[in-house]
Amino acid sequence: DVRAKEIVIFQGIPQRGIVEEYPVYYAAEEGMVETLESFGISKVEKGIIVGPEATVLNEALTNRLKAFALFTPVLEIPTPEGAASILTVLSKIYELKIDTTSLIKQGKEIKAKMLELAQKAQQYQQQQQLPPTGKEYTGYFQ
Repeated sequence: DVRAKEIVIFQGIPQRGIVEEYPVYYAAEEGMVETLESFGISKVEKGIIVGPEATVLNEALTNRLKAFALFTPVLEIPTPEGAASILTVLSKIYELKIDTTSLIKQGKEIKAKMLELAQKAQQYQQQQQLPPTGKEYTGYFQ
């Protein structure tokens, strides 16, 4: 028998490219809006909640528990900085002390590794291109 009074779910908002900032957004019932905005969190403009998070949120609301969702931008790879942003918000809301330094460091390491791999892939692609032989077709219609 679980005696939870409040449920918080987290979910990433898929983004393309490199994400530099990780703002946190919320989705909640009217009664939670003022509280969440007092912590500097903005309401998510639009979207849907999917997966197990949606089921948990639905059950919480059905059972009249306080429940809300937190969102942050994420990439297609692990996004430790996004997790750090959500943990920072949770620290403020619940007056916890959570050190996110290692998550932020991991995120920077992942980005650096991605950049390095992208540069190597570009170099490899350039090496695979054959140099012009001088015998290419150049008689284009005028």
